[in-house]
Amino acid sequence: MPGKKDPYSHPNYEILNSYCAPKNLPVIPVVIPPEISGESLYRDMVHTNRQGAEFYAGALSDALPGILSRGWSEIDVGPGEPVYNVREIPWDATGDFQSLQIRNLNLRPEASVGSFVLLQKQKIGCFSPIVSVAFEWLTKERSTYDFSIWDPHCYYERLSYVKIAEADQSDFSTIGLNISELYPKYENCRRNFDFTEVKERRFMRPAGSFWLISDQPLELRITVK
Repeated sequence: MPGKKDPYSHPNYEILNSYCAPKNLPVIPVVIPPEISGESLYRDMVHTNRQGAEFYAGALSDALPGILSRGWSEIDVGPGEPVYNVREIPWDATGDFQSLQIRNLNLRPEASVGSFVLLQKQKIGCFSPIVSVAFEWLTKERSTYDFSIWDPHCYYERLSYVKIAEADQSDFSTIGLNISELYPKYENCRRNFDFTEVKERRFMRPAGSFWLISDQPLELRITVK
């Protein structure tokens, strides 16, 4: 963060270190040298600019060889902790979409316990919408919720991994996503942006594969409109 040149003084450092150390997971303290202004690395108080992205990427690149040389055998999973499956679902289709359906292909009653998260790389920005999500379940009634891809801090268009859906059960038959009828609170935007066009054309804008993270194997079929 700007002004936090010493990572050891950041309040999150001790929290991360206390969690990672017992599992032999590395924490990389990135020190901003005195000759570099912390403010010069950021667009605002959160997001890095090009110079900042290059600086942090270089610091991580310098640290990775030493970490990788340790070997993955030294990284432990504690007793009772779930082991997650991480799988890429390639997505080569081009064009924006307003509707997404996810169908569970290996639905079975015994699979009711198990969590999952589905992510997709998307382009986000001031144009991003609110999305309505509907779960159809095998063991309980239909459930719905809304989430916002848009936020008032979107100073510039960028790529991000959007959490498409998540649940602590895997016995769903389908998940449907549609652009919500609700508008984001455009009046709270911190950027001078004309929302006239995006109010009429609200889409999700894919930029890469889906990623499925689950504590048991899942087979999904994803279709868009």
